[in-house]
Amino acid sequence: MAKLTEEQKRQRAAKRALRSALDAEADDRRRREQDDRWKREGTRLSWAEYVAGEPCRGCGEPMQDGLGDWYPLMNLSESEKREYEEADRRFRERHADCRGGRWSISGSRVTHCCFCCPPPPMGPKQMEKLANLFASWPSREERKKDLDTWDLTLRCDHVVPHIQHREHR
Repeated sequence: MAKLTEEQKRQRAAKRALRSALDAEADDRRRREQDDRWKREGTRLSWAEYVAGEPCRGCGEPMQDGLGDWYPLMNLSESEKREYEEADRRFRERHADCRGGRWSISGSRVTHCCFCCPPPPMGPKQMEKLANLFASWPSREERKKDLDTWDLTLRCDHVVPHIQHREHR
């Protein structure tokens, strides 16, 4: 097989970078469309619905099953390993084309898809902690003083505005 020239290597690298950038954009667009669909169709659960035990509107599985967390695989008995593998198989069947990760709630063995299933709602305590945290931040105008903005040309020739804090190198 003939060796590639440096120019051919650069061209291949540029094609890979372009393909990767376009794939990332397509995946981002897909996730934004899913989020818009959740908003439009009212897929997200309210806190009251979550507490009442409503199932996930994305997959129909319960949000919590109350069976406790899975232990590490090396600590599971043979029957627990079979149960885990069966739950994993069912999950993979339901979400074969999602290309998303998984999430679960502490104290539950049910796993939900990061693409199909909207995340659980935040509880009142979490909301209060976040409100206190946001209230402690400087105003928007104060934060803007430390930001630099410029146009960034990506490898795929798209130009996007980029904003970065002055101290971030």
